[in-house]
Amino acid sequence: MPDLSPANFPTTPKKKRLRRKLLPARRKARQRAVPAEALAHTINEFAARANVSRVTVYRMMNASALRFIRVRGMRRIPVSEYSRLGF
Repeated sequence: MPDLSPANFPTTPKKKRLRRKLLPARRKARQRAVPAEALAHTINEFAARANVSRVTVYRMMNASALRFIRVRGMRRIPVSEYSRLGF
């Protein structure tokens, strides 16, 4: 019969130690991936900068008064729309 005592099982390192080792590398990668200037804004960003509500932004998009693009299923509003609409 095999020995089933805890001393015979291999141990794995604690998750906390792994996280401490991996996080600095992930932070550096995120800092490099962020562009200096965005070419398109989210609906929330556009609403905040244009001083209108999110509902108004959605209404403008549905009425074709506001141009937008879809990036991976998310709606983005180009920065050029600020000047075109006079914001």
